[in-house]
Amino acid sequence: RSGQRGTMPRSELLKEARRRLDLGAPTGRVLGLLLLTIDQGSQLLPRLPLLSMTELNDAIALTLQKQLARNDLLALWQDFAFGLVLERASEIELRHTAEALIE
Repeated sequence: RSGQRGTMPRSELLKEARRRLDLGAPTGRVLGLLLLTIDQGSQLLPRLPLLSMTELNDAIALTLQKQLARNDLLALWQDFAFGLVLERASEIELRHTAEALIE
């Protein structure tokens, strides 16, 4: 991961997602591309006047990163939205990771 606070630029995430899809997942692994949006994220700003949009996005990114594996990728897609490329052992494990990220 590169970029600010462990996230990468959206364009780089898309390039890497395309590269991984072209190569195919290693045997016994599945790839997932997720887009997570934070419901009512813009409504947080007035309630947290001391934080900027960048600080809120950084805080959300740090929270997401705690649940990611070493080879997972995270990019700020737009304010309060994040793109992720995940690799897991099964579709069930991928689904469990996605569910954990949205909780």
